[in-house]
Amino acid sequence: MPGTPNCSPIWSRNRNTNALRSALREYYPSALEAFDSLADRDALAILGRAPSPVEAARLSLSKIRSALKAAGRQRNLDSRALEIQTVLRTEQLAAPAAVTAASATAASTTPSTNGPSAP
Repeated sequence: MPGTPNCSPIWSRNRNTNALRSALREYYPSALEAFDSLADRDALAILGRAPSPVEAARLSLSKIRSALKAAGRQRNLDSRALEIQTVLRTEQLAAPAAVTAASATAASTTPSTNGPSAP
């Protein structure tokens, strides 16, 4: 039934995911290529550690792997970490440094898209 209290967390999650996608499209397009879903635990773990393309390019394979493991991934850690690192290190058009810094700050303060937020 639309409009029930149970729908509110879902709508909030979708709204936050869409806001994050919109922000990343402007300054961090490789993040959109690296992850199928921005609400996925892998995406949230990596974006939490590297909210800007410059920081992402500097992530070592072991740091990506540990972030994925801390987020709960148990299988294919090494192969998924390598996939993510490869995509995040690809050449891309860059926004000016000030825009990237401001966008990274805004994206890192976006509420988690991984479930309902605490009251």
